[in-house]
This record gives sequence, structure tokens and C-alpha cells, in this order.
Amino acid sequence: MTMLRYMLLTRLSSDQLSTGRNRRGAGEAWKQSVETQCRGLRWIDHYAVSGEYDFVDVFEVPEESMAFRVSLISRTHGAESAVLWRATPYRDYLEATEDIEAHDLVPETA
Repeated sequence: MTMLRYMLLTRLSSDQLSTGRNRRGAGEAWKQSVETQCRGLRWIDHYAVSGEYDFVDVFEVPEESMAFRVSLISRTHGAESAVLWRATPYRDYLEATEDIEAHDLVPETA
């Protein structure tokens, strides 16, 4: 079965960020909720980041609707925003561009 890879960029609400001691428990509750409702999901990695978002989660799912569900669950667990990106492995990108070039579908530049 082909798995689809996604990146979920999450920004927590300010009240979620201010509860530092409870952050571990809140994160574990979110993860448990996702795993219970999204059978077949495979976690790749989880990062805390600086900037516009607080966390980036990388995961694989068998279908797009399940990725959307992960995003919705994040919102119900205190995320102020949750942005979902479909990630294509670089090798697949290269194969696609080479295939397009092989079929003369890319216009030549002057």
C-alpha cells in the first residue's frame, strides 16, 4: 500500500502555551486521540520550532481524508491553527521532472 506523507504545522493558542507543566500531558492526549481515530497512521517525526508555528509533525497515512482528520483533531486539542502540507519525496519530484522533460512537455527557454 502506498502511503502519503504529510507535514502538519501547528500553532497553539496562547493559553495552551502558557501551561508549560501540562504541555507533556496535553501532547500525549493529542497523540493518543490521533492514533485512536486514525488507524494506519505512521509517525515519521515531531519537532518543536521557532517562528510562525510551534510544532511540525511529519506522518504518513493511507488516504488524504485521514490527514485532514489529524488536522481537525489538532484544532480540537487547542491548536489555534493547523496547516497541512502534502510532502513529495525529492526522488519522486526528480522522476516527475525527468519524465516531463523526456516527453518534451517543458518549453525551452531562450
